[in-house]
This record gives sequence, structure tokens and C-alpha cells, in this order.
Amino acid sequence: MSGVSDSAISITEERQIRSLLTRLPEADLIKLCKRWQIAGIDNETPKSRAVSTLLRGELSNGLSHRKHGELELMYVVSRPESKMWHACNLVDCDQEKSLVQPQDFERVLSQELSLYFHQHTTVRSIGGVTWARIGIDQESWRDTRPRSIFLVHQPRSNVVIHSQMNKTSRTYLLGALRTLFKCTAVEPQMLEGRNIESLLQLCLAPPSRWDAASLSKTAGANNNPLEREAAWTQRKRKQASQGKAKKRLTLMSETSVEDEERRNAADDLCGVAKMPAALQRVDFKIGGTFQGGDGLQVEGSFPMLVRFEGPNVLDGVKQLVAAGSVQLPLPRTLSELLDKPAGQLVMNEESS
Repeated sequence: MSGVSDSAISITEERQIRSLLTRLPEADLIKLCKRWQIAGIDNETPKSRAVSTLLRGELSNGLSHRKHGELELMYVVSRPESKMWHACNLVDCDQEKSLVQPQDFERVLSQELSLYFHQHTTVRSIGGVTWARIGIDQESWRDTRPRSIFLVHQPRSNVVIHSQMNKTSRTYLLGALRTLFKCTAVEPQMLEGRNIESLLQLCLAPPSRWDAASLSKTAGANNNPLEREAAWTQRKRKQASQGKAKKRLTLMSETSVEDEERRNAADDLCGVAKMPAALQRVDFKIGGTFQGGDGLQVEGSFPMLVRFEGPNVLDGVKQLVAAGSVQLPLPRTLSELLDKPAGQLVMNEESS
């Protein structure tokens, strides 16, 4: 196997090239045109005209692997929620060794993966974060378009986040990352989701407990370049929440007092800021036996699966507490979820 040259043509069909160009935000398309030194396109050029200019000129003979990689990478950077992301931990990785320049990142990754695939790797540093796109040539008569894998790495961290892929590709990729970062192992974590900012936040600052101190201070710190929300915005939200609480105290029935106590309990447990939206699905695998009413019992083990699914599972747990649907102290499994967020938890008969 070998790496594919930058200038080799990846796509020749105009319809596919146009689709890649038009889905990119206008500002990002203009930036790429400047990077490619396309004449006649500037900040005032409408997107439709820029696409037509590219198709008639620079891309008239097809889209090269280099340009294809940069187009897809820019799109994923602008729309990270379009992918399902999985977190990995670099074991015994020195922080200085994890500081890999983009050109070295691209060179080593390409060399390692070329042992297994015909592929082309594109790496860019954007906003202090390293983004990579690996285009693997399909060897199938049904689809000849490259299969794309994306990576995100914050320099001087022991975390790598990658998009979804098959088991074989993942095995080869983790081996390449082990060589790249000179670590003893790359361990997949039970963390996945579409919100890459929150996913990275959980990986970089895993909580001992999402209480007010850890969530509003630690998680709100500006140590994550992917985190869009500034600390002052969180303080402003907290002040507004406190102001609303004072207004509610003026007119309260007995039920309202109970509601307020539950909301306060949820804030004390999970913090006043919004919970990280890293997890959209959590599976509880339950082992044990089944016992029904009137002595009905199923012999042997009776495995079950309970799934929490939604835009923000951790915040959903907080809402359950605020609604009174969960009594404090939390059941052991929910407490474990808040202590060590994961996409899968195993329960036994003793769990409660």
C-alpha cells in the first residue's frame, strides 16, 4: 500500500464536486480560494459565482486529493455536529511528545496508515487545535469515493477524538496514533457524542462530582479552545438565575416552595451552569434475575438494557432531580454516571 499524491485526482464528476463546494459556508469557501490562490475571487464574490469560477477553471479537470481533503476538513470544522465522535486516551504520553507540529502529524500518520490503505491524509491547525482528515480509497465497484475519517487533538493533552469508523480501520488508526505520540497504548473511552466541545471538556477535566464548585469553576474555565461559551456568560446566567429565584420567593404556594427546594437540590448536586452535552445516549446493561408478581420468576440470568437518550443526558439527569422524579441521594448507577460520565454502564442486582 502507499499514500496517494496531493495532485492525483480524487473526484472527476462535476455533480459531486459542486456538492462539496456548495455545502461549505461562504466565508470558509472564500478562505480556501485564497489559500489555493484562485484569481478573480475575493471577499465580495458571491458564493454561487465562486463555485462557478472554480468548476470552470481550477477544478475543471477534477478535484485533487489535497483539495478534496481540505474541503471536507473545512466542512467538518464548521459543522462538527454532523459526525458522531469517539474519545480515546493516550496512555503514558509525555506532554512535550504530544506536541506534534501539523506537518509532522500529517507525515507520520500518512506513513503508518499507508501500510494498510491507499490513503491521503490532510492535517490543519485551526484555532490552536489539530484537525486531520484521512481519505481512504474504496475498493468497491459500488462506490469509488474515498471513505473519510476525522481526528481532533488538542496539543499537550492526552486525548484524541475521532469520527465513527469500522473496527478494522480503528485498529490500524490506534496503532498509528501510538507511533505518532510515542505512547504505550491508545485506549478507547466509553464516551461518544456529536457535541465535540463538551466531549473534549469531559475528557480534559473529568469530574469527581458535577457539583457547583466543579462545574461552574473547573468546567467553565477557559482551558478548552473548542469551548465557545465565555466564563462571563456563565456568571451572567447565574446572576439571572439568582434574580429569578428572588422574584419567585415573593409569591409562593406550598407546592412552589417544594419545587424551589428541588431546583436548589439539583443545582447543589450538579452546579448552576448547564451540564456538558457530550452524551446523547447512555446504555445501562442490567444483569441478574427477573422476578414478577405472584411469585413469577424466570430461571437463569435475565439480561436487560435501559437506554437514556436525548440532546443532553447529563442535563436530563439534573432535570429529573429538579422535577422530583429521582429521590436524593441518587441511585448508585446515576451517581456513578455523574462521577464518571460514560456511554455504557453495567449494573448488577446489588446496584440501586
